[in-house]
Amino acid sequence: MKKLKFDSYDGVCFLNGLVFFAPVALLVRTQAGVSEHVFFLLQALLSGVIFLGEIPTGFITDKIGYRKSLILAQVLLLGARSLLLAAFVSRSLVLFVVEAVVEGIAACFTSGTGSAYLYALYGENGYLAKTAHAGNFGTAGFIISTVAYAGIYKISGMEGLLITTVVMNIIAVVCSFYLRSESSKTVIADRKEVQILAVFKNKKAFLFVISLAIFSIAWLLINFFYVEKLENCGLPVEWMSLIILSYSAVQMLAEPILGKL
Repeated sequence: MKKLKFDSYDGVCFLNGLVFFAPVALLVRTQAGVSEHVFFLLQALLSGVIFLGEIPTGFITDKIGYRKSLILAQVLLLGARSLLLAAFVSRSLVLFVVEAVVEGIAACFTSGTGSAYLYALYGENGYLAKTAHAGNFGTAGFIISTVAYAGIYKISGMEGLLITTVVMNIIAVVCSFYLRSESSKTVIADRKEVQILAVFKNKKAFLFVISLAIFSIAWLLINFFYVEKLENCGLPVEWMSLIILSYSAVQMLAEPILGKL
């Protein structure tokens, strides 16, 4: 397999992986006065925005192209992270709500667009390899932020974690402007009328959707509430770093495995 070079897409993935507050994401809300019940409502709002926004943002992407959609997603993500910082500092529930909406829209523009963008640039043969390659840079960023999080948390607290993440998002926006444009010959297929109900009439498709929902809920519970369980056991929240580093290291095996297969 031809060795892939580092490019601006890898850079964006790396910078997006630098989420320094990730190990204590629940505490960002609870320390600002948000109860666990309201936290779940905010997550439900985020999911609802993504569900309702997938198709409309897909039409926009068809009009403006993959690269511009990815840039727009980065700008929106920066807005969401900035709102999260402002919400934490001001302890404003309204800002937490707005942040969830903006983050949801950003996720809509990212969803599927990155895959389509890489497929347009690298074709069927190079798509999987590049996807795993870029994914590893994202995981590497996540590992670095997880290692650094404990030190930043001790020195400057939650605000320091949020500010450092916002700075990384600013750099990611700048980096996104250097993304290569997909070929002008790339044809974005016209979307046909979407029959949502037809999907749920198909038993296999319905079971697939339910399975994805279960995994999503499990991911939410583990990532957000594990830190609370550590605190209840009298263990330092810094232990989250070791847990995250362990499963992130396993994730990075994706590229060499795909290379062999």
